[in-house]
Amino acid sequence: GSGPKPNHYQATVDINFARNRANLVKGTTQTQLCKDTQSTIVTKGRFKAVGDCSPDDPLHLVVTTDTQELLDAALARIHSMLGGEPIKAFRASAKCVLGMDSPPHFDLNTELKGPENAFFDHITGETTCYLAVRGRGAPPPFNYELNEPLQVYIGGPTEAAVQTAQSLVENLLVSVRGKITAYLASLPPLIPTFPA
Repeated sequence: GSGPKPNHYQATVDINFARNRANLVKGTTQTQLCKDTQSTIVTKGRFKAVGDCSPDDPLHLVVTTDTQELLDAALARIHSMLGGEPIKAFRASAKCVLGMDSPPHFDLNTELKGPENAFFDHITGETTCYLAVRGRGAPPPFNYELNEPLQVYIGGPTEAAVQTAQSLVENLLVSVRGKITAYLASLPPLIPTFPA
């Protein structure tokens, strides 16, 4: 027998809005990168401009290696090629859907993220997960998924970390839903414009 196959370690790197994405998707660049880092790199998705509502995945790289160390090294290398932009490489992810649309003049982004990002920073600090508001009503560039309901995307290093972040985000969403309901209740009733 050829012995057991090594475990595969895989991560996804979102390069849709990376400044030098053209260089990273070039065959010659990837061949060299694969050789240097002993990894397999596949380009998936396509470039999606802000406002592109198609269900296609945005442009990303899928990096596969035989060990965690090689994966971390390959990601660090890609990170440096991205010009030091924060790398979004997640082995686990989840979505928490708000289930309500943001009312007009309601600052949903701040209510979700907290003043000066305090809520998101707290959850990231507790769980090391990356959080982003996406979908309808999200700020650009994350509102390209307009066919998706408003949600908080969670990406993290492990399923356990993502699950912990998910429960914290769900608590946050319960509070935000309450605020939206209260806000809607405080609005003056719409006066019908048709003649009585």
